[in-house]
Amino acid sequence: MIRVNIPKFQLDKLVTAMTGYRDNEIKSGAAISELGKRITLKVEDRDDLSRDILKSDMSGLSILKIDLVLHPGTLGRHFTTLVGIFDRVYEELTEKVFNMGDSRVTDVDDRSEFQEFLKQVKNAEMPFTLILDDPLANSQNLYAPDPNMKIVTHERTWQQNEDLGLNDMNDGDTKTQRS
Repeated sequence: MIRVNIPKFQLDKLVTAMTGYRDNEIKSGAAISELGKRITLKVEDRDDLSRDILKSDMSGLSILKIDLVLHPGTLGRHFTTLVGIFDRVYEELTEKVFNMGDSRVTDVDDRSEFQEFLKQVKNAEMPFTLILDDPLANSQNLYAPDPNMKIVTHERTWQQNEDLGLNDMNDGDTKTQRS
């Protein structure tokens, strides 16, 4: 077990020499941030894909160039490179979304076209911008400052607070209860 120091998180990395099995377990250890965080990363070449990213479990992810929008909680919590995130997106969409239940994509051309766009993004064959919108501000690019990265803190919307269960929290002071 290897410990990696990431502010506000504990990362336990398990690697077995015999089988080569690898796993990361990430545990958040911080209070709820007053503000959300939006990280915008411009990807222009393959080197940009090697960035290590800590994507929190409540972070949404979008790449508007290929109409990809994943809502908060979709992929869970990951400490990986951008390629690792794209592998996970491809796997989730292919195995769970395109082939399951009511959301099953029956138009093979649409599915194939989107999968091709996702492969181009994963291989940096086209420039694009990735946006991580994290209402709890726990996502991080570990190599900041980065000239192709912009970090903006923002007030959460009422709906984001509602989704997080923050609107009904009572800290004992009824004057400061959110409304």
